[in-house]
Amino acid sequence: WSYHPFQVTEKREVFTVTLAEEPLQIVIDPHTRLLHALDFDPGIEMLTDALADSPHVAARIHAAETLAKNGSHKAIAALRSAYTGEANWGVRTVISRQLGEVGNMEAAQALAALLDAECDPRAMRSLVAACGRYRSPVIAKGLVRWIEKPGQPYWALGEALKSLGKQRERAHIPLIEKHLQDDGWWGWVRREAQVALGLTRQDDAFRRLLEHAQTAEPYPQVRMALPTAIAEAVK
Repeated sequence: WSYHPFQVTEKREVFTVTLAEEPLQIVIDPHTRLLHALDFDPGIEMLTDALADSPHVAARIHAAETLAKNGSHKAIAALRSAYTGEANWGVRTVISRQLGEVGNMEAAQALAALLDAECDPRAMRSLVAACGRYRSPVIAKGLVRWIEKPGQPYWALGEALKSLGKQRERAHIPLIEKHLQDDGWWGWVRREAQVALGLTRQDDAFRRLLEHAQTAEPYPQVRMALPTAIAEAVK
């Protein structure tokens, strides 16, 4: 690596760097010492290299965000490939979140495929939440498979249920409804299962939520989510 420090004192600065050969990667502020917004696209090839190989977390995050804005087949393939090889769970959350922002079915397919690859609970929630940005059979199938695996962490499981609810399919109601009886930590999954039922926007879910309102619930944070769930169901 060749590092070229500059002193930034103005809102707009112009710097010139002379290199012996064409660079493989260009990283601006690799150690995140400058407060700034960065709009820099050096092209798919250089971004792909940075996402896969840069030793700087900031460079990999910038590459993921910029590739997602591109949204092409090559860009999505680079994001999907980098996810499985990325050691930093925080960077993986950025990649999954950006795939959720792309907005095409190729990105949805990438997210569905990555569901089985993620083993870190800290990254799972962002991944399943990104799946909720799409409504498609491949996403629904992947979420059902993921939810049905025993032992999923409560934080991610609750988010996965909401993403499944956003698919708005009556067939998913029994699976979501089953989690209204979850006895995990602080009623977290029960709370999210209520909202997930509402997100289906199905009459069956609305009626089930009204029935559920009559059951005893020890945790106030779970009871407080029920009106939100009912409101979602009638939108």
